[in-house]
Amino acid sequence: MRAIASQAEVSGRPLPRLGELGRARLRLLALAATVAPWLVRSLKARSAMHCPWGIDRYDGSHPFLRLLDAMPAGWQAGHCFPAGHASAGMWLAALAVLWLPHSPRKALLAYAGGAGVGMLLGWVQQMRGQHFLTHTLWTAWLTTAVLVVLLALFSRHLLSSAPAAPALDERAVCQHLAPAAQPVATPPLTGASGRPSDAQARIPSRTL
Repeated sequence: MRAIASQAEVSGRPLPRLGELGRARLRLLALAATVAPWLVRSLKARSAMHCPWGIDRYDGSHPFLRLLDAMPAGWQAGHCFPAGHASAGMWLAALAVLWLPHSPRKALLAYAGGAGVGMLLGWVQQMRGQHFLTHTLWTAWLTTAVLVVLLALFSRHLLSSAPAAPALDERAVCQHLAPAAQPVATPPLTGASGRPSDAQARIPSRTL
């Protein structure tokens, strides 16, 4: 930090201060990077399910146990649900907040990219036999739920600090949309020689 500050002083340009919107985004990112992996690891520490390589059908020593199945007597907890490695990259989906609320399409792409990193890490663990696909999907759903809750908590800060759209001038819009009036050319009543023109000649004269 001192090196950055000294470099800024040398260049003569002070470091820009974050506004309320920037601070809200950084707080949300910090909480997402902390809460989402912590939630997944806490659930994993209390999980009784075993990894695929520890199940008897895959040359392990424990029977297959579903999420809502009752644990048999003397069951040894496997601590393998949900996927912990995937949560290390899944929180990157919170980077979508950097484009909210002004660019929802870019925010959606950032969410998909962060979730894709988590799914890739989960796939690597699946290839090693450490997790099922459902373990990674549960991590994705839990991380998304954490992001939704954080967005709801910070929505007031994000919306109130967003730049307001410029107001449209109704009069200027009406003038822009209304067709321009075309001038109507009227033929001269007298010719160049001073005699009545053909247009005047065709006008019937009235007698008093």
